[in-house]
Amino acid sequence: MSTPTPAPAPRRPPVICVVGTTGAGKSDAALLLAERLGGEVINSDALQVYSALDVVTNKVPAADRARVPHHLLDLREVDSADPADRAPYSVRDFARDAARIIDDLHARGKPAVVVGGTHYYLQYLLYGDERGSGSGEAGSDDGNGAAAIPADIAASIAANDAPAMHAHLARLAPAAGAKWHPNDVRRVRRALERHFASGPTPTTSDPVAPLRYPTLAVWVHSDSETLDARLDARVDGMVRRGLFAEVRHLRAVAHRLALSAEDTARGVYVAIGVKELAAYMDAVDAAAKEAGVDPASVPATAEPMDAVDAAIRATVDPAQDPAWPARLADLDRLRDEGLHAVKLATRQYARRQVTWIRRRLGPRLRLAGDPPGGMYVLDTTDATGEAWLAEHVVDPVYERLAAPFIRGNLETWPDPRDFHPRAAELLRLDADPAAVLAGNHDFETSTCAVCQRVLRGAAEVEAHNRSRAHRNAVKKQRKLAAMNAHLDGEPEAKRVKE
Repeated sequence: MSTPTPAPAPRRPPVICVVGTTGAGKSDAALLLAERLGGEVINSDALQVYSALDVVTNKVPAADRARVPHHLLDLREVDSADPADRAPYSVRDFARDAARIIDDLHARGKPAVVVGGTHYYLQYLLYGDERGSGSGEAGSDDGNGAAAIPADIAASIAANDAPAMHAHLARLAPAAGAKWHPNDVRRVRRALERHFASGPTPTTSDPVAPLRYPTLAVWVHSDSETLDARLDARVDGMVRRGLFAEVRHLRAVAHRLALSAEDTARGVYVAIGVKELAAYMDAVDAAAKEAGVDPASVPATAEPMDAVDAAIRATVDPAQDPAWPARLADLDRLRDEGLHAVKLATRQYARRQVTWIRRRLGPRLRLAGDPPGGMYVLDTTDATGEAWLAEHVVDPVYERLAAPFIRGNLETWPDPRDFHPRAAELLRLDADPAAVLAGNHDFETSTCAVCQRVLRGAAEVEAHNRSRAHRNAVKKQRKLAAMNAHLDGEPEAKRVKE
């Protein structure tokens, strides 16, 4: 009697991920690619799960969602009185929901195109654990299944006490404490919660978790100078579309619901623009009280300034009160400074996105094999609109990569250099991917012994050591050491090491 041939293992659903910085065109590229493939889009942006705040979160427009179904948008109600409706959407929630949608699309013969800027969401989806432990289960922001957090640590988390939280983290998990800056409250808090949820962070020698799905990653990339100009223009566009109105609404919701400092240190409240415009909004509210303007009675409008600010200017007469010209000028200054801070934070965020792609996602996909993991970079520096993206990005990706990948007949990946002249540099093709992953210590923190400043990464240390403030502090300490040595009768003061 012959032994029956075992049935082949079911083919895992292939997944296409479109990654890149904010402003590089990844949402448009994902839309066009999904449309061409007959697939659907899965959002992997942690902020776009919140309803209504379309400008603050740079949400995909409704017209695009009408062209191609988009999943995992508008899942949480920010202004609901029911805490369950506005509960944080954790990375575990995302990994579970996205996996379910991928399986459903695969069963219906539709490709899944994942796009978004929250990198740890995507990393958990693809690997199950952003730390590469190989556990196969997504971690969580919410502490589900966590061990009890000691009362003193829980109190520091509840109070959003940054120094205390970082001190606890440095004691419990020195590697994590060295990685995150004490002022990075959100990440420090998450690292503490994760420590009690799943134990200490694995070391860099731990094996890299295998890919959950065969994965094609398309990196849409623009050069820094062009991207910076594009991002500044995007912020200007957000102002015209109602940025101030949405930030004011969010602040009003936090006040009405009496949210704690911990509540407003996570979720949509950490979106770029909320913190950066806080000083301007506070000053407007104070001026409104003095001018007799009720902010609640001012209708929200898409103004080049906050609508309450505009109402104040329409109410007061600077000619009758000599204090108001300076007061209004101060509001102008704070508004300009706030918008400058929004633009700066957006550019910095884009730099961090590039760092993650080059140092995390790219090397991991290269380690996954040939296939199931591959990454390609395509240039969107000269992008002028949808037609340009279709011709220069989507068509080559579809014809040479996506279509054969989805059909399962892509036996080996084409050379990434065929798609971008700087692919070798951007994807670090000449470096050992395992070594790149093992050497990701560029953001470990250290403290300047002279200035007592906490610095993050080698580049920041180098810049600090060259700074005028540090050099002056070194000179001052040398003079003080020389003076003390003279008073003590020492022949020579010890030199202060720079």
